[in-house]
Amino acid sequence: KEIRTNMAAAMERPTALPPGVSMELLPGKALGPFNLGSPISNVIAYMRKRGMEYRRIQVQFNTSNPYRMDIGLVLSHLGLRLRFCSYSQRLKIIDVFQPMKIRMSYDSRPLSGPDTTPTFSLVSRVLGPTFPGRNNTRKRMHMLQYPGVCALFPLKKASSQRAEMTRESLEQADPVAERFFVHVGKSCAERLQLPPLETSCLYFETVVVRINTGIRFAKRKRSLLFQRHTLQHVMSILGMPDQVYVKDTDSMRIHRSPLSTKGDKGCFPLQDSRDYFLNYFQMGVRALRFFLLLKKKKNRKL
Repeated sequence: KEIRTNMAAAMERPTALPPGVSMELLPGKALGPFNLGSPISNVIAYMRKRGMEYRRIQVQFNTSNPYRMDIGLVLSHLGLRLRFCSYSQRLKIIDVFQPMKIRMSYDSRPLSGPDTTPTFSLVSRVLGPTFPGRNNTRKRMHMLQYPGVCALFPLKKASSQRAEMTRESLEQADPVAERFFVHVGKSCAERLQLPPLETSCLYFETVVVRINTGIRFAKRKRSLLFQRHTLQHVMSILGMPDQVYVKDTDSMRIHRSPLSTKGDKGCFPLQDSRDYFLNYFQMGVRALRFFLLLKKKKNRKL
């Protein structure tokens, strides 16, 4: 079962989208700001910063078996789908399913856009010579494959019944590309591989967890102690979080026991406290839970 979650409420901006977003094509590497192999957290963070351009996003994933299918970020207003590996959550393939919505260029030469029709002759001229394409008779599509990028062209019914078509006949018909795939490797028909991660992107550190006490970071030679260290301590050790989530309601709050009730007359009732989740995606630390004691100093404690 596949569900689609709309993130429009968080991403929408009142300003209208400029017609035709420009993106440079780097076969096998990137399309515009989206680099193959990028973690999904980095891509979403970038989209949030550029909210006007990426104001409507749909997230696609399999609810019954999350690792069975790729994770998809669909930008329908740009005709773009970003597919991430469900295990590593890194960008595996860039699917341009409506090329006319993006001003795509290669080597500073226009390839598609609102005023540039990506015909077979144009794609062949911009991307250069290639091996003869291949027909998919079942889908009635002609696949024009280059290393790192693939273009799909529709075929007429009579043409799709033939296994191969000559380049001259395709240039004469000059169909318009319906889709582009940006991927790693020579062909998108093969098993797609992810590019190797750079050393700077890898995070390795021994972390020692002491039950009911705290966490020790060996590389930093620093510790975070439960019920003792403030939010400022956490940020001084781990740095700024990738994302902060504030939870105002908690159905289990009634079962909490107050930490201190003696001599704490300045405290507000316990139900006025809030939970903070600080996410450090690159470190693999998804949530550090904080609660806010509404005292005069308003200390946030771990």
